[in-house]
Amino acid sequence: MRCPVCRAEYRSGAVLCRRCGLDWSPLLAVLDQALAYHRRALAAFEGGDYALAAEANDQALNLTQDQDSFHQLRGQLLFLAGDFSGAAQAWRRALRLAPDGEAQRLLQGLQELLLAVAGDVSLNPTIGSQAPL
Repeated sequence: MRCPVCRAEYRSGAVLCRRCGLDWSPLLAVLDQALAYHRRALAAFEGGDYALAAEANDQALNLTQDQDSFHQLRGQLLFLAGDFSGAAQAWRRALRLAPDGEAQRLLQGLQELLLAVAGDVSLNPTIGSQAPL
């Protein structure tokens, strides 16, 4: 998380921004609420209630866009709903936030699935929308 005033990186446990003195408390309260929504989304997802999972995860994303796990779950939910383009977009966002995260594997799996079905569709985030050679 970055300071909205000076863009300094948040250090765990800090009360004030080390660079500009901003009080982190309101931002941390929003992040805590977003994480609570995300936990609710994960529980619903694991219980098979995908509509509730999507609703709770969207509430989390409305509070913050900088958590890769929120975008990853959004991609999984969109994939299950048959929205492969939306799933790829969500996983690309997760990949930008966490290049070493699970999103790369999910994107590759989606690409393989689409290649098996359609022949030459590519969703590789490094290639863009080009078809594989």
